[in-house]
Amino acid sequence: MYGSAYYKLNARNKLKGNYGPALIASLIFLIPSYVMSLKNYLFIDTADPLTANILSTVIDAVISVFVISILNVGYYRFLLRMKQADDPTVNPETKKYDLNLIVSGFTMNYANTLKITFLMNLYLVFWFLLALVPAMLFIGVMAFLASSTEVISTLFSLIQQFGVSPSADMVNTLSSYITENCPYIPVIFTFVFLLTIAGFIPLIMKYFEYAAIPMILADDPDISIQRAFKRSKNIMNGFRARYFFIQLSFLHFVFIAALVMIVSQSMLIYYVAIAFLQPYITTTLLSFYMERRDILDYNISVYGEH
Repeated sequence: MYGSAYYKLNARNKLKGNYGPALIASLIFLIPSYVMSLKNYLFIDTADPLTANILSTVIDAVISVFVISILNVGYYRFLLRMKQADDPTVNPETKKYDLNLIVSGFTMNYANTLKITFLMNLYLVFWFLLALVPAMLFIGVMAFLASSTEVISTLFSLIQQFGVSPSADMVNTLSSYITENCPYIPVIFTFVFLLTIAGFIPLIMKYFEYAAIPMILADDPDISIQRAFKRSKNIMNGFRARYFFIQLSFLHFVFIAALVMIVSQSMLIYYVAIAFLQPYITTTLLSFYMERRDILDYNISVYGEH
């Protein structure tokens, strides 16, 4: 296995002469995300903030599951099948790419793609909720104590006062009150905090375990659910950290795009900047995937599938 620079070099070679169509594909892929960023304007006149938040969450979920996840698979398929400029198999008179592949997630076994991506997202939501259990229990305990004693309400009042006018005297007052009336709060909070951090570790592990599933579907839209999850696990097993560091190597690009948005105060400009970066980032991740896929297939051909 190689470092991030190797996969980035492969990505640049594949995009050479193909960056224009890859940019078009990125713009198409990012349209639903941009629409989601604008949806809050639909509810700007909504009297009930709770209703607005619920509607916004429902719209996010529907677009993410039924549109973005499917487009993501098509976007991967487009980049996977895009030929390099120096590929000897390319006929100069024919196209090296097919823009129809961008929406092929909707046309190539859409039901199977939707089923697998939906289950992947559902499992991640489950692991996320599991990670929040300690924090939810802490909130429940605090709510119970607040309803049965005035200690917690007084503590929250002191914390609010400290937030409004922080000072050394307020720190001493708050510290003395906790020591005298509820010394168990810092212990419980620390314990819950550590449990929550520990709870997010399985979520992160599962996120990277499932990371190859959209790429696998781009390769084989007819793959079964069980085989897709197993294959992704085998591809990522032992290489989650490598995949993470490849993603991390693009952090400065994302930071620049965010800076552009802050300066321009425009979500449209931000998404255009991301669209220019997306082909490079995604093709680099695909380079990692293709190497792991080929190694896995070779091992299966030699040793059999376990």
